Amino acid sequence: MVMTIAEGTAESPRHYSDAWAGYPPARERLFGALAKHGTANPVVLTGDIHSFWVNDLANAAGRPAGVELVTSSIATSTYDKSAVLPLNPGARFHDGTHNGYVRCELTRDTLRADIVTIADRADPRSTSDAAASFEIRSGVPHARRIGGG
Repeated sequence: MVMTIAEGTAESPRHYSDAWAGYPPARERLFGALAKHGTANPVVLTGDIHSFWVNDLANAAGRPAGVELVTSSIATSTYDKSAVLPLNPGARFHDGTHNGYVRCELTRDTLRADIVTIADRADPRSTSDAAASFEIRSGVPHARRIGGG
């Protein structure tokens, strides 16, 4: 995941270092390159986290750097991190209890992302539902919730 997720407590935060959080200089170079080339609102698609996230990304100075859409797994266990959300103001959405996928629709002006959850990962006939929907408008490096529970 590109966003650094703080865990632990406000007094003693911990960061999972086997992601971009473990490589802050490399992440800053990435954000710097995107800014240098005039990328107005990059969107990062991330997986293998076993939970859903929609994150507003910021560089080390706190300037907006883009949006990250993280998909859960479709068939393996999930990891609920709801308890650490107060430590992570850039997290716009998290669901660590459902499996599913992120469905994206991209137009010239907007990226729409639907967080699609499945009712039962063990049932091949399981139903699905758009649990939340977000919009990322051209030139605006933030995710805005437009629907869902």
